[in-house]
Amino acid sequence: MAENPQSYVTVKQLWQTPYIKGVYSELATPSMMLSKMFGVMEKRELAPARVFGWDQFNLTRTVATMKAPMTAPSTIRRQRVATKTGALLRVAEKLHIYDEEIAHLRPLGQPIGTMDQRGEAWFTRQVKNMTQRHRNLIEYATSKAIQGGFGIARSGEMYYITELNAPGNEFDIDMFQVENDSGCRARHTGDLGGIIDTDWSDPGADIVGQLMKLRQRQLVEYGEVCPIAITDSRTLAYMMNNVSLSQIAGSANRVWQSWDGNVSPVGVEPSSRNIGSQAIVFSAIPDYRWIAYDNVVSLGTSSDPQGSDSFTVDGVNRIIPAGHVIFTPEPSEEWFTVYEGEEPVRQNWQSDATMMRGFGAWNFPLPQHPPGREANMIDNFLPVIRLPRAIWNATVRPTDAHDIVT
Repeated sequence: MAENPQSYVTVKQLWQTPYIKGVYSELATPSMMLSKMFGVMEKRELAPARVFGWDQFNLTRTVATMKAPMTAPSTIRRQRVATKTGALLRVAEKLHIYDEEIAHLRPLGQPIGTMDQRGEAWFTRQVKNMTQRHRNLIEYATSKAIQGGFGIARSGEMYYITELNAPGNEFDIDMFQVENDSGCRARHTGDLGGIIDTDWSDPGADIVGQLMKLRQRQLVEYGEVCPIAITDSRTLAYMMNNVSLSQIAGSANRVWQSWDGNVSPVGVEPSSRNIGSQAIVFSAIPDYRWIAYDNVVSLGTSSDPQGSDSFTVDGVNRIIPAGHVIFTPEPSEEWFTVYEGEEPVRQNWQSDATMMRGFGAWNFPLPQHPPGREANMIDNFLPVIRLPRAIWNATVRPTDAHDIVT
């Protein structure tokens, strides 16, 4: 066999190596502000079967009748009872890794010369990436629930989340299905049945008057004022320049009463990771607390249901759509909850199957030859709006190229 010719290199080429100073991400993950605010992971209710339901017995506003003395009591109508049903979503993903692939590698972020014999550091980061995907879905599904619903489309054996009633959806989860009230969606979305009569991009829009009309409608349809208003920062910029808000506050005063760029006003603790949200109270309308939330996620498509990270506006989707304001009550299990299910799983070859409730992740060893492991993750859940009339998804202005992501 002929020998390969020698290749000469310089001393630096042979011995010089970079000194690794850490590991960093070029992307910051969404802050999970909505998930934290509504307690999506902490305040779940068990629904053992994938199909669940609840009974509804409404309280009443009717006034009792009267009868003359020495007459029998009036016979009144019984209150009707309704039943609603739904089905849980199922997240189930796994990551397949052979031990040979990751053995004797340099750990991420560590200097050359160090060695991770079994590749545990690399495997751990891959699992964290998988669980972050789950958190991103939870955040987006929560946002779509309080907007009124979302769709599910299929690509092969995978399902991915879409807009409600989008072409090609296999399922649609409509939160505004209210018995004997087919017009509920029309009154609670868009211009709110005519309440938003002037776009908020117009400085002369009577925002205060519109909100007072909305307040009256909320008391009629839901029985309480819904003071949490979740929107985008550009919509709030238009509100800063609104004539009615500035006139009521007074020319010598700021239009806003308080402005916190790092915390939601309802239950989210201050944190440097709470990126993308601002909490504002306007002097003219102090009953409403405004949250500007501009975070984005990358959704799956029919050609790429898993989704791909993007650094440009073409490959991302806003969690809260631009030009919308979503009004909700204070977070409460009375009107919003998350049902979670359970399913049998086997976490190693020797053990029997056990029931895993809600979210779970585990490491499953592969057969002996070749050795390896799978990182598994499941979650059976669904965010549910128990009282659909509690949410109002208003379109308050048109979007344009300056919104970047709509």
